[in-house]
Amino acid sequence: MSELQNTSPRRSALLVAGVHRSGTSAITGVSELLGATIPNDLMMGTEHNEKGYFESWSVVAFHDALLWAQGSAWEDLAPLRPMDGEQVSRAGAELSGILEREYGGASLVAIKEPRMCRFLPVTREALRISGRNVHVVIPLRHPMEVVGSLKSRDGLTDAHAILLWLQHILPAERHTRDLPRCTFRYDDLLRDWRPVIARISGETGLEWPKSPESAAAEIDGFLNADLRHFAHGDDEFPDDLGALGRLAAEVWRAMLTLVDAPLQPGALAALDAAGQKLAFATDLFGPFARQARERDNWRRERIESEERRAREAEDRSRERGAEINRLGSELRDREATVKRLRKRTLKSRLGAPMREYRRLIKRLRG
Repeated sequence: MSELQNTSPRRSALLVAGVHRSGTSAITGVSELLGATIPNDLMMGTEHNEKGYFESWSVVAFHDALLWAQGSAWEDLAPLRPMDGEQVSRAGAELSGILEREYGGASLVAIKEPRMCRFLPVTREALRISGRNVHVVIPLRHPMEVVGSLKSRDGLTDAHAILLWLQHILPAERHTRDLPRCTFRYDDLLRDWRPVIARISGETGLEWPKSPESAAAEIDGFLNADLRHFAHGDDEFPDDLGALGRLAAEVWRAMLTLVDAPLQPGALAALDAAGQKLAFATDLFGPFARQARERDNWRRERIESEERRAREAEDRSRERGAEINRLGSELRDREATVKRLRKRTLKSRLGAPMREYRRLIKRLRG
């Protein structure tokens, strides 16, 4: 058992170590309804997750900075360089400060941010510094459902999304293996959350601040089938994914085994072997993936530059059109003025002789 458990039970952290789009928001939302504290600097919901992400903007920015320091981003497929002990200590101290600002002295905090899966040694160091007991949950959603969700939200290909799933789920499992944790299926949470919540308490030793019975109505209102937009059977993996699909299927089956047998040796060995395969593949194709991303970024910047220039040209065209309209209006006004002046001039020219003529007639008559 890790040294992280040798702290006061009054300060605990529920670590939601899950992949993007895998039910992490759902379990974090339920934990809040059961009394866990969520971040102050909260990321609000969007059309892709209307009930909220339950993530801290500050924690997201922290993980993004760790990725950017390696020339990477959350969707990058290139491998990350391992952080040494000094780097982990320094980053952990920084994250500990962020977490204290986000959660204060709350007795139970819920920490959810999918990028965290790739930096769990840093997270663990931060929680060690903060003196919190750690309880881990890993929600599982079929990889192809995650793929469908990432395709819908981010426009990723099947292969890209599956690789991201592997890059997150494998370290999430490996770096929490020695901690009190509960692995459960997202489907089970939606179907009947009560047994899942009971399992989390039983397998991690977590005590919820609120009883499930007192929060039942709110949780029932929060969880519903509308949260699930993609559905796949356990053995459904597209043939066109080839070896990548077979590797994802192996990992998926091993993770499902951990749901009922948390430390089943065969499943852990399969996950370790899959991790080695993924490491070899990403080391081999990582440079290509990074160069491809750089090329895509360059193209995106070119497109954005051309779009910006087009908008500027359109703005200039509108400004010139407005100026042409103004000058046209001014020209019409001046033409009207000239016309009036000409009429007055004509009257003036004819008026004097006519007045003289009338005076002459008057004298002749008199």
